[in-house]
Formats: sequence, structure tokens, C-alpha cells
Amino acid sequence: MSGIVKKVLAGAVAVTAVCALGACTGGTPSGGSTGASGSSHLQQIIDRKQINVGIIPDSPPFGQQDASGNVTGYDIDVAQKLADALGVKLNLVKTQSTNRNAMLQSNRVDVDIDVFTVTAQRAMQVEFTIPYASISSNIMYKKDKPITGLDNLAGKTIAVARGSSNDTLVTNNFPEATVQRFDTAADAMEAAETGKVDGVMESTVNINNAIAKDSSMAALTLDKPLQPALIAMGILPGDQTWLNYLDTFIRTINASGDLQTLYQKWFHEDLPAVVAMQ
Repeated sequence: MSGIVKKVLAGAVAVTAVCALGACTGGTPSGGSTGASGSSHLQQIIDRKQINVGIIPDSPPFGQQDASGNVTGYDIDVAQKLADALGVKLNLVKTQSTNRNAMLQSNRVDVDIDVFTVTAQRAMQVEFTIPYASISSNIMYKKDKPITGLDNLAGKTIAVARGSSNDTLVTNNFPEATVQRFDTAADAMEAAETGKVDGVMESTVNINNAIAKDSSMAALTLDKPLQPALIAMGILPGDQTWLNYLDTFIRTINASGDLQTLYQKWFHEDLPAVVAMQ
């Protein structure tokens, strides 16, 4: 795609920000008033010249932390694109699946870009954007103690990240399995790798990465994706101005090809059709 087209698409996001704030009509934003100041988070971000983004640092390739404490990944790159579009500084705030809502409600973050799986239950407390990624789940186990299928989970101890969509999946759909909850996905994965549990329910992305590094681990061969899920950004409910901007941002980097480039960089495959065709 030519540089001219990319500049035009980038400009569309900037125009949306200005119009969303009321500058196109000379009025004030309507429908976006969740912040302490009574203004949309979009206005607050522009005023403070910084966006606070919740990220999870232990769910590669969405986010991972190196020995120096630097966090990289798909979510971090998307967050940086968002900060650049807004013309503000990016401040990364580490979150967990158990405290995402609290971080939003306390205004410690403006938006969660942290492998946030869209569910109907979560949508009662969090407003979701259109998706920017899609994943599914699977079971990983040690080869010398195989799990032969999803119908073989009875009596097995399965690790999950506490409060995650995988926690809900195992709890609701496999009641004969024993669920062992850990604070992070990394801890749940490690429990399976060290034999502390019989298996772990995690994203296929995390599982494939783990198996590539440890030949003693294996995953189930599934006929169809298990719990295919959309990944979206999460914000406080009631801030329509901010939601409109974020949806426009995702559509813009999708149309420009930037989202596809980032997805290929981190996942080594094309952006899922359910996301690319929005």
C-alpha cells in the first residue's frame, strides 16, 4: 500500500478524534462522560498527553517480558499504534485477568488491550470494541502421561488462569475434571510442564509456543477449534465517544494493512478472516 494511502487512513483517525470531541460542530461530546472530570477518556488522554493501557505481560505473543523487564508483543505494538494515532505518550500498566475491571473502574487505565476475550457475561461490566484478534483453546499435557481427548478429562486436574475464559470453559463444560487455578497463564502452563497437574487449558497460541520449546509436551488433536473467541479492547461502559474512536482506529489500521503486518510478525500467519473482514 502506498505511503499516500496510509497517510490518508491515519488522518481519518485524527479527524474522528476531533469530531468525536465536538470540534466539528462546536459542541461538547455527548454520551462519553465516564471520567472523574465528566469528559470522555478521549479528551482526558489528549489533555494529559498520555494514554494508560492495561496489558498482560505473560501471554506470548500478545505480551511477554524479557530479563530486563521490557514488555513486547502484539498487544504492545497495537497499543503503540494507538498512542501514535492520538499523538500521545504510551504508558503500559500491567494487569491480570482478575483485576482488569478494577483497573478500569479506578481509572488507572484508559483501555485494556490485554488478550481480553469477549463474552456475554463480561459485556455486562465492560464495553468491548470490535475485535482486533481471534484465538481458540486447547489442552496441553506431558507425553508420558497422555490425555487422549476431551472425553478423557474426568478425574484429571486441569490448570487454568484464574478468572480467564479458560477457567470458565473447564468449570462449565467439564465438571468431572478438577480445576486448579493459578494467578497467571504462565503459572498454569508451568504447572503442566512440571507435572504438578495433568494438563492445562490455554490458548492454542500459548500451547504451540510451549510445545515448540519443550518436546516432552503435546496437545490434543481437535476436529474443530475449541471455544473460538474474539479478542477486543475493553473500556468502561457509557463512554460512547471513546468507544467510537477505538472502533475507528481498529478499522483504520486494518484497512491500511498495519494490523495484518503486526499479526504476521507475532503469529506467523494471516489475520483471521473474522477480524480482517470487518
